Amino acid sequence: MSSFLDAAGFALPLYGDWLDTRHLIQNVTQMMGKTKLALLPKQPEWGQVTLPLTVEGVTTGYLPLGEGAGGGGGCGEVAGVGDSGAVSGLPARGFEVRLDMAHGEVTAESSDGRSYFFELTDGMSVADVYQQWGQLLEAMGADCRIGPRQQEMATTFLFTEDTTARRWDPDAAARGMELFRFAYGEILRFVSPFRGKKYEPKFFWGTFDVTAILYSGRAEPFPWDGVIEKSAFDECSVEFGFWPGDQRYERPAFFVLPYPFVDADLNAERNDAVGGSWIKELSEFVYPLDELFAHDDPQAVLQAFFAETFALTQRHNDWQNLDWFLQPLL
Repeated sequence: MSSFLDAAGFALPLYGDWLDTRHLIQNVTQMMGKTKLALLPKQPEWGQVTLPLTVEGVTTGYLPLGEGAGGGGGCGEVAGVGDSGAVSGLPARGFEVRLDMAHGEVTAESSDGRSYFFELTDGMSVADVYQQWGQLLEAMGADCRIGPRQQEMATTFLFTEDTTARRWDPDAAARGMELFRFAYGEILRFVSPFRGKKYEPKFFWGTFDVTAILYSGRAEPFPWDGVIEKSAFDECSVEFGFWPGDQRYERPAFFVLPYPFVDADLNAERNDAVGGSWIKELSEFVYPLDELFAHDDPQAVLQAFFAETFALTQRHNDWQNLDWFLQPLL
């Protein structure tokens, strides 16, 4: 293992340490998100497909089934399934799927008492998971067709073609979830007082990160091609997130991503004492966790990092209405 230890002795997994385990987890979250995409009405910036965090992982939240559910196409009720969960004739059927990331358990429960459960185990492939997912949807009474291909990953196979047996490491999964929990609390702490439009921290299954987004209220259509990007980037915004590393940057780190993207070297404008750095190739401010946890008070340092980089973003992207957005709460 190439993990390094933080100041408290917690082993921080590097990207390469838990590739197989992470790959299985990410593909489950992709299937969860794609099911939300098929079932739920559209929201700006793909707001309907992100996954809320739970104590041990992530959840789809409640997914309504039946006519009027408002899905993005591809899902509905299985023919012949009754509305036993309905009251006074209302079509109130639906279900939820939860991933216990720390223990590798996937649980689905419906409003009319149905349930389905499977585990992520050593030697399992993504194709195996996809087969289980189809059985899960059938058990929930959902006639659902989700996008069959991985998205925004280093590999973008069809789920059915990803047949490599993967190693499941429960310790790495638990440590990864602990990092996500820590990140959620710290990001929520920073963005909560903001009075403008915002998305509180959620799990983004394409990029495998926990991220919150603040918006300035100014339209900024994405200037290049890309179906995902044109919906994700359509307003002036800034993302505050955490991701556990990827093939480009294997160290787990917090990041701050301004949009419109800034094509300048922002390191010259920063206070070196705060730490972290601007990485022009990523168009992001980045603070690696090992550097952050080397401080006596990493939470205070992280909040200072967020505040400083947010101020730089406001200046470079000409944010307005800041007197109101940043007015202290009562």
